[in-house]
Amino acid sequence: MKGIKMKIKQIAFSFLVMFRLGFSLDYTYILCEGNFSSTNASLWQLAGTDQLTGPIHWNFPDNPLGDVGQNLRVYQDKLYIVMNNSNSLEVMDLADGVAYKRTVKLLHAGPRDIAFIDNHAYITCWYIKGILALNLDTYEIDDTVAINGLPENILANHGKLYVSIAMNSDWSSSDKVIILDSTAAKYQPVDTFTVIPGPNQLLLNDNKLYVLSTYYDTSWNSYTGTSRIDLQTGQVLTKVHGGATNFCEDIALINNKVYRTYNGGVAPLTDTLGIDSAKSIGNYSGIYSMAFNGTYLFLGLSDYTAPDQVVILDTLGNLINTLTVGVCPGSFAFYSSTNAIENELTNANQPGEFRLLPNYPNPFNNRTILTFYLKNENTVQLSIYNLTGELVAELGGERFTSGYHSIGWDGRDMNGLIVPTGMYLTQMKVQDTAQIRKMMFMK
Repeated sequence: MKGIKMKIKQIAFSFLVMFRLGFSLDYTYILCEGNFSSTNASLWQLAGTDQLTGPIHWNFPDNPLGDVGQNLRVYQDKLYIVMNNSNSLEVMDLADGVAYKRTVKLLHAGPRDIAFIDNHAYITCWYIKGILALNLDTYEIDDTVAINGLPENILANHGKLYVSIAMNSDWSSSDKVIILDSTAAKYQPVDTFTVIPGPNQLLLNDNKLYVLSTYYDTSWNSYTGTSRIDLQTGQVLTKVHGGATNFCEDIALINNKVYRTYNGGVAPLTDTLGIDSAKSIGNYSGIYSMAFNGTYLFLGLSDYTAPDQVVILDTLGNLINTLTVGVCPGSFAFYSSTNAIENELTNANQPGEFRLLPNYPNPFNNRTILTFYLKNENTVQLSIYNLTGELVAELGGERFTSGYHSIGWDGRDMNGLIVPTGMYLTQMKVQDTAQIRKMMFMK
């Protein structure tokens, strides 16, 4: 009994440390692409849904970020910004706020996208027709993987790299997606799939790789389509959606369903890759980009002149906020400033095995949805604690398959009573490892 009390006190202490030292808003970083052959790309930081700061660090024209902000990703408390026409990679440190760290020159490379495995970044590049392997300890290029074509989007999963080939080496339209695996510490293509021409954005879900494509006819009319590669069977399903009017090439997993941009918003894909327009979210002109942070949908809108806008929607399509940013908001990256503290309180070797996503809505006064991800089938225990470390409610305790799952909580304790207004902590425990999220209950 004494041991149980001690354990509860230790849990309470850990929660209080996280609350006092780690309580903060989640951040969204918005990369505005800028105009081609200009240097007016810009970086913006959003705290929560309404505290916008920017441009961050760089400011056009006195201290420009560069020409064509192609993409950005967060990895290990750092923000990596791919600058296409400037041929560089900008690195920001996020551990203690947002601070410039360094510029990595990628001369004559034409960088497009970036993914990470262990201590390396893998950067797709058009001009060298290959993928650069950047050592994140030394910031030196360790290797260049030659590709038969112009590599575009790149994903990393289970030690493999998944790459869309936008064009062939002669700059004609490609219809290929490749998988690379490591042999003797060097990545090489090991599999190739044929998809709809012009493959771009990729999404991996439930061992299936979704591929968005845009291609053109001889009169330069644009068309869009979606392909799905079953990585277990190798079968490829394709669906052409027709003329690409008010589309952009972005795809996301929303409430465990695959959504793609469609007709000024986003819509879920059916099992046969059709677009379920009846369940679309948003209807805006000039849609340029889309991302989902687990709670809110971000749509970048552009008329190709500054300023442009980003709208934030909930999953019901309700408008949360409209932000005014730089020209062509094209990429989003999400970061929680409590990441470093949470990693110290959990097993650092396990973060890829499961993930507890932000609950929605938050704050809430009736019911909230707790969503989590499992890489492999396992038993999950979800527990709700107050800030003194007292157990309020037990959820889950069941075995779940791999993938995304959701469990609701109605704000009641184990006796069926409504809990007091205040901050609560959700703990997701898998075997001996736990992850924690904060949420606010309001009567």
